[in-house]
Amino acid sequence: SWGATPPISSFFEDRPAVDAMNMMGISADTFGNHNFDRGVAHLASQVERAQFPFVAANLTNLDVLPGVESWQMFDVNGVDVAVIGIVNEEAPTLVFPGAFGPIEITDSVKSANKAAAAARKAGADVVVVLTHKGIRGFNPDGSAFGELIDFANGVAAGQIDVIFGDHTDFQYSAIHQDR
Repeated sequence: SWGATPPISSFFEDRPAVDAMNMMGISADTFGNHNFDRGVAHLASQVERAQFPFVAANLTNLDVLPGVESWQMFDVNGVDVAVIGIVNEEAPTLVFPGAFGPIEITDSVKSANKAAAAARKAGADVVVVLTHKGIRGFNPDGSAFGELIDFANGVAAGQIDVIFGDHTDFQYSAIHQDR
């Protein structure tokens, strides 16, 4: 969402990026490595500036980021949609040492499965995961490989309906009817 932003945003501590997201009507977001570029205190100020919730199921010690939950439920035209957030596990290695403060990243598949089970128990009709994971390329047969594929293949079948990923510059979509 911010961190690797154009100068017009970064010169102003990325407040314009959050303001733009507010104006776009973003419903929820999660974190990736660049959100931590300026450290946890700056991240907390951005979370407070946002007019939408942040979700992150695989982070611990979240008391430094008030209001961040594993998942949130939204009523979308009468359909209960749960949105789970997943942060890329390698994120702490991609920012300056100490930028994560006390926050630690746990296993994304286990965290997503746990959050999805809780969301289903709470009545979710649809479960969506926002994750900062991408693909790294394509095999000779055209199939994709990378962290996003590994994550999608690892989550519990039938619990998660849609997974959105980012982090790499590859465009990719797949539909798994059998899952």
